[in-house]
Amino acid sequence: MPDNPVLSTRDNGVLKALADHGEMNPGRARHTLLYFYPINDMAPEDERRAITRAGAQLAERDGWRISLQNAEVLILETEADVTPATIAPRSAWAEAMAEEIGLHFDGWECMVLADPPDED
Repeated sequence: MPDNPVLSTRDNGVLKALADHGEMNPGRARHTLLYFYPINDMAPEDERRAITRAGAQLAERDGWRISLQNAEVLILETEADVTPATIAPRSAWAEAMAEEIGLHFDGWECMVLADPPDED
């Protein structure tokens, strides 16, 4: 992986939002969520549920926790840092998994961590 991986507009937007909220250390692990939706939202419910279930199984195999899985959405969660070096492969994995299963990777979000108070 290059020292300065190229990030998507979506990934850069999350980093900018973190900075706008005063986040100064994206290298600290924090609660992180990834969102996926069935590509064909007009498909029968059982078909959409099977697609999100398949995505959940792949995600669990790769170490993700399932926050929510139903016919409408698959939300994955983990504790992870959000540096460019870790975001790039995480987003690439999400895009590849979504394409393989028939999901749309809608993006991710993470918790803003308050900096610890200065000690006097």
